[in-house]
Amino acid sequence: MSERNRVVCYITRGKQLLVFKHDADYEAGIQVPGGGIEPGGESPEAAAIRESPEETGLSLKNPMFLGSKRYAFETSNQHWHFFWLEAPESTPDSWEHCAENQYTFYHRFANPKTTEIYWPMGDFLPQLEEHL
Repeated sequence: MSERNRVVCYITRGKQLLVFKHDADYEAGIQVPGGGIEPGGESPEAAAIRESPEETGLSLKNPMFLGSKRYAFETSNQHWHFFWLEAPESTPDSWEHCAENQYTFYHRFANPKTTEIYWPMGDFLPQLEEHL
């Protein structure tokens, strides 16, 4: 079975974490931005920079690497890379963003200690909290 490489982006504004839900037709729970690393040599850091505006509309730079972990799912093995990016203080409290011209994401900033994030996206929240 091949391995898929993915990134997870913990985007913060102060001590608040950016989370989102998909439109009503998609039941994936509360998530954070992330996605696949493009085959052909895209680095995990470059994928984090690319995924941020694709899923949020925010163009952010300087992702800080928090760690990596491998997961075995029924359909694939995946290697996830977790990054922290900081949003400007002027970022709104909440907004909608259309990703890939087909998915509406409802974003908001939340307390990372009390918000249940879809597993395994929350696995590196303790490492993030060390920096907040």
